[in-house]
Amino acid sequence: MALLHRESGEQLVSCRAEQRAIPRARVLIRPAKLMCAAGEFVAVMRDISVRGVRLKTFHRLPALDGALLAFPSGDALAVELVWAKADQIGLRFAAECNIDRVIAGDGAPPPRPLRVDLNLPGRLEIAVGFFRGPAGGPLSVAIRIDNLSGQGARITSPVALAQDQAVRLSTPGMAPICAHMRWRQENRYGLAFDETFTLSEFARLAVRLQAPDLLIGRALPAG
Repeated sequence: MALLHRESGEQLVSCRAEQRAIPRARVLIRPAKLMCAAGEFVAVMRDISVRGVRLKTFHRLPALDGALLAFPSGDALAVELVWAKADQIGLRFAAECNIDRVIAGDGAPPPRPLRVDLNLPGRLEIAVGFFRGPAGGPLSVAIRIDNLSGQGARITSPVALAQDQAVRLSTPGMAPICAHMRWRQENRYGLAFDETFTLSEFARLAVRLQAPDLLIGRALPAG
């Protein structure tokens, strides 16, 4: 029995030494996107290693079966929930993570803002030039919101927009927000918001638009 205890102890020491040898990096206020059946949700990476990551979240957790974690670099890894405590969760990667690439991002200056892919109905109010409603007010057009970031949105619109045209975007769960059109590709348009969201505001907005029940019963910090 003593031999068994000794072997077990040696294995435990070896395991701990191996864990200490795993490269780790502390990532502060680095966003990531948790993708699962319920939608795409914004989180903040804290500690990361080649085998797992600790995240700060802004809502109750959805089911994470088959979930992916997408990084600013554009890479994504399958993840498994290991533990959850208050607004922190620990995830295990299904494959080793390239930490240097995660920290460096996609290398594009400036870094591309984190986007949440959506397929939501919305309305666009346009009050410039000949774009006016029946009573002379803003023309209100039904559009689709394809994706959203803290700085802007991509929409699909049946009405052509001019470069830098001022608009107001709204959808259930999001207060109307003023924006300007920045680019066009066929009937898809990129909007830049006049007032941007902080990361925490954007994270909670993404939840409200996709799975508002995840905000119920969760005391959220002000920051």
